[in-house]
Amino acid sequence: MPGPGYVTPESPSSSLPTNGGPLPALRCRSDSAVARTNVEWPTDVRLLCDALRSLVNELYGHCKAIGMMGWRKARWWVKRLTTAYRRCRKARKNGFLDRVRQFLAVARQIITKALGTVKTLEEVTDKMAWYLEASETRVDQVDRRLLKKEEIDHKEKIFSVFEPHTQWVRKGKAGVLAELGIPVCVLEDQHQFILMHHMQHDGGDKSFESVCDL
Repeated sequence: MPGPGYVTPESPSSSLPTNGGPLPALRCRSDSAVARTNVEWPTDVRLLCDALRSLVNELYGHCKAIGMMGWRKARWWVKRLTTAYRRCRKARKNGFLDRVRQFLAVARQIITKALGTVKTLEEVTDKMAWYLEASETRVDQVDRRLLKKEEIDHKEKIFSVFEPHTQWVRKGKAGVLAELGIPVCVLEDQHQFILMHHMQHDGGDKSFESVCDL
């Protein structure tokens, strides 16, 4: 026996035809949501620390695999970087900018050393190139935003080094500053069946009329 809420063709509330006639037209509606990515809340110094730490580990592993010297002190570099990052996080308002300058000094030393290593390599991996690019960009943005008090254009920002497709989505929900992930547009019919969905990697809050040929 059908459970509660189950609609059969014989039910008075059913919208299905019982005489073999044509099916009724679908009534559809679209809605948007956010497919959240597994990322931490992004800050300037955190993103820079993630990029540099990953760069050091990637260079160390690659150089070790090909028998190349130069990154035997990788753990020391990571420890020095992490210490400078934690000092930035714990710094009070009056001493914060000085800690940021110290952090940037360590970051620039690592980038300079990494650039020297990359020039001597016959092959540069995609991860290595990405972490190096992300590190250089984040150093520039930290310097501009925190020290020079410039406003960074939204198009220049990333919100995760490991999942760069992550977007900053503000839907105006009460008590929610923003959601981190990818906007998704979902199309469902009057029976609450999901007909199709669209991952909006290019951002925005578009309807299905603008992204699908219905």
